[in-house]
Amino acid sequence: MDVAPALTALSAALAGRGPAVELDAGGTPQPVLSAGLAPGTAAVVRTSGSTGTPKATMLGAEALAASSRGTVRRLGGEGQWLLALAPNYVAGLQVLVRSLHAGTEPAVMDLAGGFTAEAFTAAAEQLTHRFRITSLVPTQLHRLLEEPSAGTIAALRRFDAILLGGARLSDRLRSEAAKHSLRLCGPMA
Repeated sequence: MDVAPALTALSAALAGRGPAVELDAGGTPQPVLSAGLAPGTAAVVRTSGSTGTPKATMLGAEALAASSRGTVRRLGGEGQWLLALAPNYVAGLQVLVRSLHAGTEPAVMDLAGGFTAEAFTAAAEQLTHRFRITSLVPTQLHRLLEEPSAGTIAALRRFDAILLGGARLSDRLRSEAAKHSLRLCGPMA
């Protein structure tokens, strides 16, 4: 997945130099030119539709910046992110926004074949910054630790922070992560 166009469009939207954007699952940005957008909207993300029809959620540039600053404080610094989530969801979009705020190029996992330990490990090898971060949901972490290879564990240990969200982390998964000395953080860790 090439996220360069998404980063360019997001950068312009965050700075107020371009229209708000909505990213598709492949990271392709689409300009959002609706007259109904709130002032300062930088990105639009669709909800999952769990209550019926997916709804467009407007995310303001200042709210995205505040979230990035809060994450930096929580993690203890800025660094290079690994995008392992679809960029059309808030967590994936935030990886791109945080990368822009940090001035780093994110490593991008190939999600074309689904989330696999092999693809995650290969993407983690692209990271070059001294401070490495990724954002995962517990299901992804479970898949990585279900039948861990030495390469996958080594890749996970290279992260200074693994930001978890989206669902509660089970005690069993927390224990498995601790057994491998993984640095989990976030509201679900």
